[in-house]
Amino acid sequence: AKIWDLSSGKAALTLEGHHLYVSSVAFSPDGKQLATGSSDGTAKIWDLSSGKAALTLKGHQNGVLSVAFSPDGKQLATGSSDKTAKIWDLSSGKAALTLEGHRSDVRSVAFSPDGKQLATGSSDYTAKIWDLSSGKAALTLEGHRSDVRSVAFSPDGKQLATGSSDYTAKIWDLIPPIYLRVAGLILPQLTEYGLEDLLDQQASTEDLLIATGEVWQIAAFANLYADKIAKSLPRVQDYTRAKRLYLACLALGVEKGYFEEKLAELERVWRERGE
Repeated sequence: AKIWDLSSGKAALTLEGHHLYVSSVAFSPDGKQLATGSSDGTAKIWDLSSGKAALTLKGHQNGVLSVAFSPDGKQLATGSSDKTAKIWDLSSGKAALTLEGHRSDVRSVAFSPDGKQLATGSSDYTAKIWDLSSGKAALTLEGHRSDVRSVAFSPDGKQLATGSSDYTAKIWDLIPPIYLRVAGLILPQLTEYGLEDLLDQQASTEDLLIATGEVWQIAAFANLYADKIAKSLPRVQDYTRAKRLYLACLALGVEKGYFEEKLAELERVWRERGE
């Protein structure tokens, strides 16, 4: 890897140490370090004052295709052709999290501006948003027709940009309600397609929904019943169901702040309008 002086157009540093090609580079937030990812299966952290490798991060089973520092510079994310992404603690040089869920190479990684989420883009044609407090995928973004090669959060963290081998880039709205879905259906379609009574068809259906662990599917129905309480005749069974589903979402550890707000709003509306 090289560091170039843009005033002179000359190389100020050449960083040598990887055994195969260097596929990704990223400066630390303070500009004092550089991360590199290589087909040799490692990532390195370089001290730019000395030009020497300060850390070599080993753990991937195949090439490292993408590297990204966290906003505070204390962690590094890596994406690999072993189908995983890793979060590394740079104080210890050890992997703090391994994120598994993609079906092919992880080609791009990016931290959210607040450092609480990671976006990954993959050759499986999808991008994922990971909740780093739980290590679980909060969203899977499907729509590209080929590899997702690049991902980037907007400065406010509310949108994600993806670039793909299908010759397109997409902007995704990450506000949670947009992605509440069941079998690909967003919240308004549950009513449009007559699915609002789905959980009443069998006594076990609600339990089966919770057992899936699909947080946004569970949340879609929680919001449906909360909406009934707010906009129509409030019924205790709707309140009880919405509360149970929101609590199930909280237990899954994804977007806890969001679901705490939804639960508080449910309680407020029920106090004002309940039976």
